[in-house]
Amino acid sequence: HESACGGLVMRVDSDVAFGEALTKLAKGRVAELKFTNECKPFVDIFARCFERSVTLKIVDLSNHGIDDVGLQKFARALKGNMSVVQLSVRSSDIGDNGAKELAHALKENTSLRKLDLGDNNVGPDGAQVLADALTVNASLEGLVLSRNPIRDRGSMFLALALKQNTSLRELRLVSNKVDVAATKQFAEALQSNMQLQLLDLTACLSFGRGCDILAEALKMNNGLLTLHLRCNGIKCDGAGKLAEALSGEPWSHLAVLDLAVNDIRDVGCERLAQALRTNKSLKTIELGNNDGITDAGFEMLTKALVVNESLTRIGLDNVSCSGAEKLAAALMRNTSLRILNLSNHRIRLNGVKKLAEVLKVNASLEKLSLGCYVLGRSGGFGDDGAMELAAALKENTSLRKLNLQGNDIGPAGARMLVDALKVNTSLEELVLNKNPIGAWFAALYLKDDLRVLV
Repeated sequence: HESACGGLVMRVDSDVAFGEALTKLAKGRVAELKFTNECKPFVDIFARCFERSVTLKIVDLSNHGIDDVGLQKFARALKGNMSVVQLSVRSSDIGDNGAKELAHALKENTSLRKLDLGDNNVGPDGAQVLADALTVNASLEGLVLSRNPIRDRGSMFLALALKQNTSLRELRLVSNKVDVAATKQFAEALQSNMQLQLLDLTACLSFGRGCDILAEALKMNNGLLTLHLRCNGIKCDGAGKLAEALSGEPWSHLAVLDLAVNDIRDVGCERLAQALRTNKSLKTIELGNNDGITDAGFEMLTKALVVNESLTRIGLDNVSCSGAEKLAAALMRNTSLRILNLSNHRIRLNGVKKLAEVLKVNASLEKLSLGCYVLGRSGGFGDDGAMELAAALKENTSLRKLNLQGNDIGPAGARMLVDALKVNTSLEELVLNKNPIGAWFAALYLKDDLRVLV
């Protein structure tokens, strides 16, 4: 089919398809190429065509076992190719030798914008040569090294490279060990590097160590827009330091802060809520799956939402009925929030009643998730809650997506929701997965409405 950047998108799943792809590639008609079957047998031929192509923009070799030997051929071809802007070899068998070949290519190539090496076997030595290439390359904007064993030493080399590199906009290092020494280097880099816009350190900091160092660096940085720190064991002290960066002078320009799956508790939640009262840059904050946030913490956040006019997305977890009622009261006055994620809630019927009342008058909320994904969590609101939401949908005109997965909604509740869709023309997606509505009901009543996912 046609690519958004012009030319054809081809998925190679057989010898015949590969032959057809080569023919079209030679004629300059292919812009994006994705292998959907084992591509090792075609590596030599494709690498030669790849080097000469002037139309190919995106190459996806992920999940097909390309090893260092196979990647070597592509890396050498990349030196001479000036059309490809995105190369992905995610979930392959790339190690340090393959990384070295790519690093050599990056020193000469000027077209590649994104390189995805996630879920491979690149170690500290491979990270070192890639970091060295970043000090020379002035065109690469995105580098993914998530879930590679680069360890502390590899992280240190990448942090040092950021002090010299001026092109990189995104760096993703999910599930790589970053010790305090490496974190200090990242912090120092952020004080001078204003080009990096996204840093993903998910599951990198052991017990949240180094979070305070990064927070101090944010006070000096006006370029970073997105910071992912989920799954790092960050406690209330670390959350407090981040809150200082968000509220103090000079202002942080951070727009997205992901602190899900940490340990910030009510104290950390209160500090962040105080920051939200004055911060004008933050658009998204994720706080789901944080231990120790009770109704007291949620109440502080809801009070902040009343005065905050910039936040457009918030993710929370384990919200109770009382928390939902306070949140509903805040949403009666808040006009900026667009996405509200209350997954794995405990709001029950009274809580969903309050949220349904909000939906009748709130004209800004576009996505609401009330999905339950944890087995045994007894927060579902059943058919009675579905009836309240159905009545609200008949009046609401802003909501685009409503996720009600796993809320014990049966055929009666589903029927009321489906009837509401006959009136509501703005909702684009209604998720009813993992509810006991019955296959017969889905087949009979939901087959004709493509908006309902079951």
